[in-house]
Amino acid sequence: MHTYRFYVPPEDINNAPVKITGPDAHHATNVLRLKKGQGIVLFDGERYEYSAEITSVKRSEFTVGNIQKVREAEFYRPRINLFAALIPKFDFIVEKATELGVSEIHPVITERTQIRIKSGSNSRRIERWMKVAIAACMQSGRIKLPELYGPAELADTLKTDRSAKNRLLASLEKDAQPIYDVLSKADEGLESVDIFIGPPADFTNEEYTAGKKAGLVPVTITRDVLKSETAAISALAIVSSFFYSRSSNR
Repeated sequence: MHTYRFYVPPEDINNAPVKITGPDAHHATNVLRLKKGQGIVLFDGERYEYSAEITSVKRSEFTVGNIQKVREAEFYRPRINLFAALIPKFDFIVEKATELGVSEIHPVITERTQIRIKSGSNSRRIERWMKVAIAACMQSGRIKLPELYGPAELADTLKTDRSAKNRLLASLEKDAQPIYDVLSKADEGLESVDIFIGPPADFTNEEYTAGKKAGLVPVTITRDVLKSETAAISALAIVSSFFYSRSSNR
């Protein structure tokens, strides 16, 4: 039997009665036809998942009670952080990166980025991406939401002091190593991995040079040329699967 999951911010989870409103509540009451007395699952986006019971239902909202903590989020290591060029399909990248367990999502502005960034639009973008991430968590069973950042220039991103020992740069250059080979050399106690993905027209030669000077390691994902969104999801799937396999074999 399918269990329906809903997001409730951690500051609201203990303030009974907990009320679910908005599009998710509308879908639950008018499409899924959830009823009073039905069991559901809540998650707070930070640490815990809860069992709960619907106590009342209105047209496009419902309240829940009998809330009990049932599961705590597992914090996997290393943290996987995505630095992807801002593209029109960035919502899709956020959705799939969330499903794959990414810890941080950084949209990057490159020389070949074609999206215009309007003043004051970052907060609206992050708000939209957060809704996408919440929906992905609801579907995938993930508890902790990824950290979402506003668009930043690649040059500024490269200057940021990062703790990640493995910083990977998806590359079409001849000196790039297969991503799996680079991961195989990673320390067992590695805390964090950064993955940089370029725009549809790829990074410029100057950006590749700047990335390598900043310590990024050029890697290849496959023998073929991938779209930006495909490259991002493929790289994340490889990295996530690699470290999951490593942890399972311990």
